Amino acid sequence: MLPMHLAQHTKNPILQNHGLLTAGGTVAEAAAFFIALERACHAQLLVESALLPSSVGGSESRLFKTTVSDEVAAYTKAGTGTPEVIHVQFDPEYRLILRETGAEFLH
Repeated sequence: MLPMHLAQHTKNPILQNHGLLTAGGTVAEAAAFFIALERACHAQLLVESALLPSSVGGSESRLFKTTVSDEVAAYTKAGTGTPEVIHVQFDPEYRLILRETGAEFLH
C-alpha cells in the first residue's frame, strides 16, 4: 500500500518487482490509465532494447535520460490527464473489446 501522501498524488505508480498500478475516479479511468501506462512501458522497453550495446564488441549505450520541466509536465497533464480526455481515449478501446469478446467478460 502506498503511503497516504503519495496515494493522494500518484495515479500511476510503477511498483518495483510488482508491476503497474493505476487508480482513477472511475473504473474506466483507471483502466485507461493502465492501458496508457502499459503501452508507454512497452515503447520504453523497445527503445532501450534497440539502443543496447550488442554483446559482440559491446559499446556504450546511446540512451540518455531527459527530464521535462514542471511547467511542461503540468501543461501536458492539463491537456491529456483530465477525466474527460481519458474517457475519450478509453471509450473506443472498450467498445472494441466488447465487440471482439461478445461482452463475455461482463457475465
